[in-house]
Amino acid sequence: MIRKYGYVWLLITIFAVIQPSILLSLNMSIIVPDLVSVVIAALAFTRSIRVGIGFAIYAGILVDLIPPATGIFGISVVGYLILALLINQTVQAPHQTTWLPVVAAGLAPALVVTVRAILVFLTSGTNLVDLYPNVLLWQLLVGVIAATFTVPIMDRFDRPLVDGANRLRVSL
Repeated sequence: MIRKYGYVWLLITIFAVIQPSILLSLNMSIIVPDLVSVVIAALAFTRSIRVGIGFAIYAGILVDLIPPATGIFGISVVGYLILALLINQTVQAPHQTTWLPVVAAGLAPALVVTVRAILVFLTSGTNLVDLYPNVLLWQLLVGVIAATFTVPIMDRFDRPLVDGANRLRVSL
């Protein structure tokens, strides 16, 4: 598992560290793009549901533990789990078009932010309606841009690891 998915562990860890540290230092605190969700989505539609769930749990715990972690522990885990389940059930590989996986992965940050906003409202009563439209638009924009690069790169790394019956899905 480590050898086969080593690049995914590395990507998730790098993006989880980059998100709060570098981007928050650029004064982008409220609209930090969720790059980890793009990786989770790209993995969820190319592999089995167990692999998607495993990486979603790892990524959620990692994101919730890296400072400055805010909110209740486990909100990111729930967001990434819902993302992995939804993507795996709705966007099955192989795809008829090249852009379906890219669009699905591009929508992933917006979905995770929506799940987090709902969970924050349910657990703490904090209403994020005023910030939500701007944050959602930013997550959509950054998600599509990040997915345009991330999905084909993951496809290139993943192709040699997949047998002929489970051909991937994206070819640019």
